[in-house]
Amino acid sequence: MKIINGKEIANKILDRLEPDILELRKKGIIPTLAVILVGDDQSSEIYVKNKRKIFEEMGLGFKLFAFEKFDQEKVADLINKLNDDPKIQGILVQSPIPGTGDQKAILSLVDSSKDVDCLNPKNISEMHSPVLKAILRVVREMKIDIKKSKIVIVGKGELIGKPFSKILKEKKAKFQVVDKDTKNKKQILGEADLVISAVGQPGVLKIVDLKNGVSLIDAGGGIKAGKTVGDFIWQGQNIFREVSKVPGGIGPITIAFLVENLLILAKQQVSEKRL
Repeated sequence: MKIINGKEIANKILDRLEPDILELRKKGIIPTLAVILVGDDQSSEIYVKNKRKIFEEMGLGFKLFAFEKFDQEKVADLINKLNDDPKIQGILVQSPIPGTGDQKAILSLVDSSKDVDCLNPKNISEMHSPVLKAILRVVREMKIDIKKSKIVIVGKGELIGKPFSKILKEKKAKFQVVDKDTKNKKQILGEADLVISAVGQPGVLKIVDLKNGVSLIDAGGGIKAGKTVGDFIWQGQNIFREVSKVPGGIGPITIAFLVENLLILAKQQVSEKRL
């Protein structure tokens, strides 16, 4: 069994990006990410803390704007101000947004030239979101032949399930998508060569659901008993061919690709003479 070392992969990505950071700094630009955090979701707070740590270590700017509760008007006003701020190169609205607000309406306000998470429905950029890049990177690390392997995505969410399904379809991969309402879910999972779980519900994926020799990419996340865990609760189970577990798998790689997306947008803004 091979355990994917997300931190090691992330460090390779960040090392590759250092020259781009230096190039922008020579032009007097410190690429800066603005993060909007709503509520007190413990998982979100941990994700934001981890992002800040890496950004500060890389010498990048990181500004956090926190709201105790969701106020659509105030959040929208902030996004519009950040869109117009030349010192901000990227904007990220931390998901999920609690409350009854219109999340799509909020995300659609983020200027596509600063949309590091690629979640604005109007964004026509070919750039993938950091987490989709991370999953693709792990698939490559696992040397999975996506045209021959049976792939199952668990979850039909807007962040991973739906957009990654689109990527696999474009690549002509063999895949199925299941959720809690899928009638033959157990059978489909039991036949999978690669499972990509993206529900965000600790323990939703059970060892009895999976066959021996399966590869697993756990892209879910949550808090259980004060610890960060994935959709699959890792307890040293030895049924996997390869596994990217939580923590230490997709998370660090996603942050590294968040840095990459910020730098891509910053360089675009320079070329368009917006900076």
